Amino acid sequence: MKAYKIASILLGFSHPDNPLIDDRLVHYETQESPQYEMSVLYHPCITIQEEVTMTHEQVCTYEDSDKTITYTYNKSHQLLSKVTIAKDMKRIVIELSEVLGSKLPMMEYVTTGLYFFEIALHAGYLPLHASAIIHESKAVLFSAPSGVGKSTQANLWKTMNPKIEILNDDKPLILCKDEIRVFGTPWCGKTFQNKNTSVPLKAITFIEQGLENVITPLSNEEKMIHLFKNTHRSQISTNLETTITSMQTLIEKGNLFFFTCTKTQEAYDTLYQYLYGEVYD
Repeated sequence: MKAYKIASILLGFSHPDNPLIDDRLVHYETQESPQYEMSVLYHPCITIQEEVTMTHEQVCTYEDSDKTITYTYNKSHQLLSKVTIAKDMKRIVIELSEVLGSKLPMMEYVTTGLYFFEIALHAGYLPLHASAIIHESKAVLFSAPSGVGKSTQANLWKTMNPKIEILNDDKPLILCKDEIRVFGTPWCGKTFQNKNTSVPLKAITFIEQGLENVITPLSNEEKMIHLFKNTHRSQISTNLETTITSMQTLIEKGNLFFFTCTKTQEAYDTLYQYLYGEVYD
């Protein structure tokens, strides 16, 4: 089991060879002892051995004083996965069925990301669905549901200013303390764009595509709605409490607003002038 340091999270991780994960994790390797462990196993098939409770048609669970076990099905009622989580979050075992075939590597990448973000919440971080760039040693985040254009805006900034770096193209971590900082993670969506570093937060802009470039201030209630819409939605009660606490701090101390934007240089110019009070030269 190799150890990785992601933000301040020390993760022991073992899994079958998978370039989708291995090529992203390599820059996070550490010799420090892990605080959490996550392992992945492949099986020809998965069977239910516990007395489970059906929560909806494609998920069922078993829970006792030590652990929670979650099974997932496909629409044909084939078991796809079994995930065992210790109550203290210190150990997670993900078992995947080989019935997934060629989809198995991507299923592993997605599933390990979901449960790493549960660990991150337990450790006090807020995972946000956003593309994060580093500009002038601070992070600007473009946040929205999949397909809206987060990466498009991030890459537009990088095109306009080659010195800009992509911190994470899909799921950065935010630590909401006295100073709000943004961290790269190896789970970065469909791209390999991530960086093992952290920088202070400059702003979070919740975006949607439009015909004009318009920045709109948000009330605290609207900020909370957008954060809930775009963060990892935990089913663990203690993690949900952490999520709410982090969001409240972020709303209090962060610069959050809404941006209706095009895919043109004008979108870049509009946001740059709003953030920095000048036209980019």
